[in-house]
Amino acid sequence: MRAWCEEHDVTIVDVFIEKMSAGNTKRTQWRALMGTIFEGDEGITMVVARDESRISRDVDDMNTIVKRLGDRGVMIRYVNSSSTPETGIGQVFNNIKTWAGQEERVKLKANTKSGMYTRKLDGKYCSRPVRFAFAEDVDKFPKGRVVLDPAKTKDGRTTKIYSEDMIFNFARAGKSLSFVAENILGMSTSAFIAELKKREDEPTIRYNKDGEPVEYYRYKGTKDRYSEYMRLYNDAISVRKGVCSERGQKTPENRSERGEV
Repeated sequence: MRAWCEEHDVTIVDVFIEKMSAGNTKRTQWRALMGTIFEGDEGITMVVARDESRISRDVDDMNTIVKRLGDRGVMIRYVNSSSTPETGIGQVFNNIKTWAGQEERVKLKANTKSGMYTRKLDGKYCSRPVRFAFAEDVDKFPKGRVVLDPAKTKDGRTTKIYSEDMIFNFARAGKSLSFVAENILGMSTSAFIAELKKREDEPTIRYNKDGEPVEYYRYKGTKDRYSEYMRLYNDAISVRKGVCSERGQKTPENRSERGEV
């Protein structure tokens, strides 16, 4: 790209390296580029990109971008193409190549989802590891879902494993769901509740890439622990309130005063 700029006598003002897909305009580097043009140096007259797919992979977005930049007096040029989007015939070629990029992106997304689905049917997992798992359920998770080696995660965080009895002991001690989730497990309350509630006794019938029906368990063998946790927690709170009442102490209405919510 620098060689192209030197060959065409274009002075480089700034360089933006975009690694995200150009499927939309919600990209950090793209927004920085547009900010430089519309809020920074008014002397910028050209945006140089490798090809149309680095500007946008959406025809409607591309036309909007070309118009906005054109109104600002900024041209778009490509290193691997002689297309000039500002002209009539150039806009036609630009839209054709953008449409091709848009279709390619759709196919790539479809192929990726198909591959992930096939791996799930094979008992493998293709997303981030869980932050918490019950010791009784570790062997029921798809391969790669429970990670104990920090080197295998991007942020170095591994899956925290607690037995069912250990978690219920927190309830018996009067510790709320939010307290356990945020202060002990390091996860959101909603994610902890979902882990307690998840249960799937019956398989879901799905179809593999050959169109054959396959029994698929997402949470095979797990059970609903939420009801039991809440029962133990409420019993502990009732006992604590009873003790406070007998001693003539005032029971706090807001449990956050004790750091338990």
